[in-house]
Amino acid sequence: MGGKEAVEKLVNVFYGIVLSHPDLKSFFAHAKMDRQIQLQTIFVTNLINGGTGLGEKMRETMVKAHEKLGLTDFHVDKIEECFKEAILQFDYPETTVGRFVQCIEQARPMVLGYSTRFKHVHGQDGNEKLVIIVDEKQPTHTGPEMYRALGGRYALGLISKKAYQFMAHDKELKGFFENHSLDRIAKAVQHYLSDYFQDTIDNDMRVNMQRAHLKINLTGHHFDLFKSYFEKSCIEFELTEQFREKVLNAIEFVRFEIVPKTMNSKSSFISSNGSSEETELFQRVGGDQALDIVVDYFLKTVVEDAILGAYFKNIDMKKQHAIQKRFLSFALLDKHFSDTSLQQMRKAHKRMDLDNADFDQFLKLMRDAFGQLTLMTKETQDVIVERLEGYRSVIISE
Repeated sequence: MGGKEAVEKLVNVFYGIVLSHPDLKSFFAHAKMDRQIQLQTIFVTNLINGGTGLGEKMRETMVKAHEKLGLTDFHVDKIEECFKEAILQFDYPETTVGRFVQCIEQARPMVLGYSTRFKHVHGQDGNEKLVIIVDEKQPTHTGPEMYRALGGRYALGLISKKAYQFMAHDKELKGFFENHSLDRIAKAVQHYLSDYFQDTIDNDMRVNMQRAHLKINLTGHHFDLFKSYFEKSCIEFELTEQFREKVLNAIEFVRFEIVPKTMNSKSSFISSNGSSEETELFQRVGGDQALDIVVDYFLKTVVEDAILGAYFKNIDMKKQHAIQKRFLSFALLDKHFSDTSLQQMRKAHKRMDLDNADFDQFLKLMRDAFGQLTLMTKETQDVIVERLEGYRSVIISE
């Protein structure tokens, strides 16, 4: 790019843009700009050189300096836009501009005050690879805390991109990506994962995801392969089992949006029981909108319940709503979970050490919740409870 002098010119142009930017200028209201430009030039030069000059002390200083500012991914996006606007004022090739923006993206975790580290190491095959070193001291009780400890959007982008690189060589999946940009798809998944961990998924995102996959005809088998490459990617970056599980849970969360309900092959997530009236009960209770009412009421009562309330403390109720609604949807549709999904369900509940009395109370609260529907009858409630009873052996630890 022309060495230190060229980088310094670029940084000067960058700050000229930033200081007039409505979303960024306030962060520099009291800054000594000569010193700021000097430090930024050193920092950007190190990023361009692969971060080789960023010692531990400099990283710690960067994290501490930025964690007090209250910056978010929104602000970092704007910073990257300003850097791109600045470099476009110089006569650099498009490939250089792209690589430069990627270098700036590497700074996202530090700029946001995350203590996660990204380190190049030599793998067992002797080749150099990047690993994600999570700060084990960071709290991980909530989605946003997990997001921060993992390294935020940058880490999730690395994981997504690597997963799609693996998929591009899979004979069963690569056909789905013909005439599509893998980088663009990976970026979309990166944004989904970011929203998942930050609890900002909205209905529009879910609808768009459904529409995007409507004509692709993915099966549960394809989704299992898709998920396996995200696991392989997490292992490649040497994420701990705790973080791997959280990423895979996030992927599993969208199975219902990605796999059409009609794809009922043996390897699918769900398979039909062969009944020609499989949707009758689902429609009888009022369909999707009725389940929203049921789940809302159930979650409202279960958190106050003397028997089950303790299990619902400190959990993400928005995600729990989606999980419960999907579970009930497929119970009412009389669909059968695959062995893999049943194992995941058992694993999730085994840690809770539930017993039969707990499950009896769950059925009682569910009966009460369905009873809130205007047209609900006792006979229909009995059928629903019978369907849910079929999951007792999955939910209760042996």
